[in-house]
Amino acid sequence: MWLLNLGTIEIDANYVLAGHPNAGSASNPNPKHERIDLVLIAVLIEHPKAGLILFETGCHDDMKEQWGPMYDVSPRKNYTSHNTLPEQIAATGHDIKDVTAVLMGHLR
Repeated sequence: MWLLNLGTIEIDANYVLAGHPNAGSASNPNPKHERIDLVLIAVLIEHPKAGLILFETGCHDDMKEQWGPMYDVSPRKNYTSHNTLPEQIAATGHDIKDVTAVLMGHLR
């Protein structure tokens, strides 16, 4: 099993931390929001019968264009050619073409 580093995005902590203390409330509807760096991780699993299974795929290479106005909510912060999915898989000694199944952990 390999953890693949697909770069980072900057995001409002309220999106990813349940019960984060700066969530809006009736008494404080507009609190100051903390922004954090979120590392995007995929997992490559080598299964003895199913072959290479990829859990998560990261963001689109052209995330800014694909996400449109939503890009401003969580812009990409650290991303180089080293963080692309094909490069991360190649760093494990495999090729992206060898992946036999993809599992998505979240869809929105």
